[in-house]
Amino acid sequence: MAGIKSAVVIAMLSVVTGLTAQNVVATINLPDTTMLRDMVLNDSNNLIFCTDQGWKSLQIIDAPGRAFVDTVLEQSSPEGIVWNPATGKLYVSNTDSTVNVCDGTTGSVLNSITVGAGASALCLNETNNKLYCANLNDGTVSIIDCASETVLNTVTVGSYPFDLCWNAAFNKIYCTVEDGMALAIIDGVTDQLVGAVETGPYPWNVVSNDEMNRVYYSVFGSNSVEVVDCSTGMRVASISVGRGPKGIVWASEPNHIYVSCFSGRWVDVIDCQLNMVMAHVGVGSGVDDLLYEPTNNKVYCAATLTDTVVTIDCETQQQCRKLHVGFSPGKMVRYAVPGESVMVFVANEASKSITVLGDNPTGIAERRARPEPCRLAVWPNPARNQVTVRSQGRASALTKIEIVNASGRVRLEVPVGLGETNGFETRIGLTGLGPGVYFVRLEGDRPAVQQLVVAR
Repeated sequence: MAGIKSAVVIAMLSVVTGLTAQNVVATINLPDTTMLRDMVLNDSNNLIFCTDQGWKSLQIIDAPGRAFVDTVLEQSSPEGIVWNPATGKLYVSNTDSTVNVCDGTTGSVLNSITVGAGASALCLNETNNKLYCANLNDGTVSIIDCASETVLNTVTVGSYPFDLCWNAAFNKIYCTVEDGMALAIIDGVTDQLVGAVETGPYPWNVVSNDEMNRVYYSVFGSNSVEVVDCSTGMRVASISVGRGPKGIVWASEPNHIYVSCFSGRWVDVIDCQLNMVMAHVGVGSGVDDLLYEPTNNKVYCAATLTDTVVTIDCETQQQCRKLHVGFSPGKMVRYAVPGESVMVFVANEASKSITVLGDNPTGIAERRARPEPCRLAVWPNPARNQVTVRSQGRASALTKIEIVNASGRVRLEVPVGLGETNGFETRIGLTGLGPGVYFVRLEGDRPAVQQLVVAR
């Protein structure tokens, strides 16, 4: 359904001088590369790994040293890449129907897992330690158990599954299906397809708003962003945006969605409370990939047609700088040294280089990072007689833990009564609860929720 623009006046924002912004601080030239596709930071050793489809390799970068380390020629047709902190390993999708498991330091292939044709986008489920791989050419998503490195299930979702995201609170995986014009929903516990939302033509990228537990996805063919409520699996809004929306990112501090309008020369900013466009920020032609940097509260926009990266201030919704980088900038990752500096690494797909964007001239971050949201971990899951609940992240005024059923009825309530805390752990008996799907809910100043399956 067509979205309706806000009655709020929407102004095209131009470059504003005098604002502190990041600068180009280094260019890392890679000896053997022709087509950088994706990149990821292993924050246990501060190495960045880039998939290079042209040279069928991984390129390794030392982030703090801003230096090239090595080229590992062991891939076949690498596309996506993720790092799993639980296993310490890298996972690389290859379009010839494999996912390679690689050493998190050397990049060497340790195992190869057969998946569907055209393996591309990857998504990690941190709760259940599973990896999801979108197989472009056979309309499926492969679900991999990262512990055993085996395929648990292959779910048919429709023609040309393109992008994936995971919502932790409801433990669901969302997949845009381009030719099928749908958003497929996969359960993170049962590994089954549990829903599909009809979309406009060519749904593109998808992202989870973990504060409101909604997913937002760009629909290229209808110039819109659609919104699905994770608790119901139903679409709750369709928002008209500029021409050719592609890249999409959630900025947690302002609780806004930023979407790149590839054909429209701007980035649209969506207020997630109102689900309406609140600003257009002019950025130039061909903006695709976006990155949110929470320390300085900025969004980075890679413009492939103008070979630039534009930074947007998330407080003012104004363009800070337009920085010239290499040819066809694409994927970006951030590297942060706590309390010191932040760098953004930009993969230039066509110029055999990575551009490094640094902090303001002093090298000191402009603002302190916003605390991470409070999260819940529950285990075992599924559970039988007892479950352990652990909170992670700073919170205060915690009052109680509730276990509610799928209809929202509170079935079990456990008083907590804690003041400020960096986290806690408690065990809860499940006597009296029948088998089924429940939700563990933490009540306080920063509420959190996690899905629980009770088995008998």
